[in-house]
Amino acid sequence: MPKAKPPIPRPRVVTWRHQLHRDLTLLDAWRQGRATLDDLAPAATRLVDSRYRAELAGELARLAPDDIEDRAGLAYAVGCLKLGEGDHTAAMRWLAQAQAVLDPAARSLAARLAFELGYLYLVQSRSVTADAVLAWAEGLYANTSAASADLLHLRALAAEDMGDHVRARGLYRMALESSAEALTPLTRALATINLAVSLNHVDPAESLALTEFAGQLVEAAHLDRRLRPTISNVQAYALICLGRTPDARAAAARATMEARKVGHRRVALYAGFNTAIIDELEGSPDAARDRLLEVQDASRAEGFTDLEGWASLRLAWLRLRAGDPSGARRLLDDAHARLLSTRYAEALRTLKALINLEEHRYPEARVELEGALRSATQRGDLLSEFVLLLWLAYLERLVGRDRVAGRLGRRALTLASTHDFRWSPNWWSAEVVRSAQTHAPDRAADAARLIASAGEADRAREQSTVEIFGDGRVLVDGCVLDPERWRVGRTGSHVLQRLFGLLVTSYPSPLRRDELAERLWPASDGDRAIRNLYAATVDLRRLLAGVPGVVLAVDDSGYCLFFDGNVRLTEQAARG
Repeated sequence: MPKAKPPIPRPRVVTWRHQLHRDLTLLDAWRQGRATLDDLAPAATRLVDSRYRAELAGELARLAPDDIEDRAGLAYAVGCLKLGEGDHTAAMRWLAQAQAVLDPAARSLAARLAFELGYLYLVQSRSVTADAVLAWAEGLYANTSAASADLLHLRALAAEDMGDHVRARGLYRMALESSAEALTPLTRALATINLAVSLNHVDPAESLALTEFAGQLVEAAHLDRRLRPTISNVQAYALICLGRTPDARAAAARATMEARKVGHRRVALYAGFNTAIIDELEGSPDAARDRLLEVQDASRAEGFTDLEGWASLRLAWLRLRAGDPSGARRLLDDAHARLLSTRYAEALRTLKALINLEEHRYPEARVELEGALRSATQRGDLLSEFVLLLWLAYLERLVGRDRVAGRLGRRALTLASTHDFRWSPNWWSAEVVRSAQTHAPDRAADAARLIASAGEADRAREQSTVEIFGDGRVLVDGCVLDPERWRVGRTGSHVLQRLFGLLVTSYPSPLRRDELAERLWPASDGDRAIRNLYAATVDLRRLLAGVPGVVLAVDDSGYCLFFDGNVRLTEQAARG
């Protein structure tokens, strides 16, 4: 009887989590003197993308610069750490050093280096330099059939910078298809987040789902949790587009809290920018202006030229909405040098058109709005197309072309019903909503779904004063909050008031989830108490949606209240 052939051994698959475990073991061996810097260098390129980033940083901080400079993996890791600290100058220096000593065969590291450097140049509006970095890395892949996810991702960011959102979305998907071969799963997470950003003006509900998936990926793959504030901020914008401003404000507050905790200044400022949009849409232009001025000044000081430009445009828009078109033009003239990048071209054209419209220069406004509409359609920016159609309909109504206005209004409302648009975060005005309602009577149901302004009862947050006492009592414009308001949901008014009082007493420090659950439900087992806390959190957020300027944010560090400038804590609360 012939002997059975021995089974062919299968190579053991090393998953990302297994690889991380190996890298941590090697880091520990390095600490004990059982590994060399050459052993540590490749592990550092992976650990810097993981939640063990701080442990790696502690070891690299003890090395002399000479020990790092000749090892591309270590120089790359130090560059990423500097980028995380907000020191872009040092980050670029170390990333360039890594590029200089890189083994050309290390293509996955080369691609990631190009992505990080190219991103930094794009942020500084230096697109030609970003393209030069990209060309260098693509040359390393010239004779291979492989597609680098990081390089495709950088191409997508460059397309976004040029306003070509349709091409960018295709490139993001291609990057995701090839992300399994990338240096780390961080590439997949980042591409997912940026695809969500690109979809905000097409399908904000899908964008929201993508950010939730990205958050799950960060946790499952043990990636760097510094991504969490970015995810929260993208969620805030998607929620704005969906018309869910209380949820959007909570997400922006969460992004701010998370970003401050990890020192992510850029994300914190973008969260402030998104909050200014919410202020404006909820009828608080003065609060929006003050917040934007803070963002603009801080962005200028930090060198975030892209955000500084967006803040300048938004400030000019607010000036226009205040009935001062000449003042809006002056602001644009003052910001001229900051707005030369192609990324601002369409927003600038639209704003100039609306200034002309306010000044009764109807022919000029029509030409500019029609050009902006064509561009939005070509870029696949459906939300901008929707609001531009409404503005054109409004213009045609003003000049007596009601049939044209009706046709344009119906096109806008078709887009709104197809994509569930309720309003736009940009260029939104009650005038365009009234125009649609007047000139598209056959789409009255769709027009009725548009949000002319959120929260009519608390239209101007800065006009409402809120006083909070240490025991959790709340006064809005001098009146005690109606006791019936505390009976929201199933939590019970007593528990809800106690939860709020604990958060006020702890302010501005967060309270841990387990501590809150124990203090509120000491007789319940842990799981039941946590479930009760989740339900109470939902009910408290529903209550706070009607208290201007008070937001509950939740993250890993715990539960924390955020207050706008209209909220005053008494001395009793401050002593806590």
